[in-house]
Amino acid sequence: MAVYNSEEEIRNSKKSNQRLLVGLIILASILAALLAWMFLSSSRNSVSLPSRPIKVGDQVPNWTITMMDGKHIDMRDLRGSPVWLNFWASWCGPCRAEMPDMAIVGKKFESKGGKLIAINVGESEGTIRSYLETTGLQGLPVAMDSDGKIANALGIYTLPVHVFITPDGKVVDVHMGSLDAKAMEEELSKIQR
Repeated sequence: MAVYNSEEEIRNSKKSNQRLLVGLIILASILAALLAWMFLSSSRNSVSLPSRPIKVGDQVPNWTITMMDGKHIDMRDLRGSPVWLNFWASWCGPCRAEMPDMAIVGKKFESKGGKLIAINVGESEGTIRSYLETTGLQGLPVAMDSDGKIANALGIYTLPVHVFITPDGKVVDVHMGSLDAKAMEEELSKIQR
């Protein structure tokens, strides 16, 4: 037990204890953030991507992603078909606004041999399913990038983002922001045969 000789020593001791408590809280917060990051870093998706943003003229790197129906899509298997990737989230207003047009234009695109993959970034499977059911967009081909690894590796830090890829795997356009139906069709005409 500590023996204090004056009120000043008692105040200094209380301040010291308060500083120790604040330091422990900060340390605990840092450790919690580190553990959360480690947990979220484990992924269902196989990613071996460059750590630089994807840009026009790039060959699309290979990666595998899980679709909502549980199937896995490997980018390598899509060679030979034009591909339209859309990165989105249900909390993103511009994403939500363009989804009905994307569903209609995407269906036409796929009927001509193209492949649309709407990649949800950062949300759980339950959140995605709920959003698709609420909006009537269950037919949209949706993949899950719940931990954001693919989006981050491709340098996608804003939503929505559209990536248009030729059948030989070359990126023709990376469009940040929403598109209306006419703009979608114009972009798709650049990658269709």
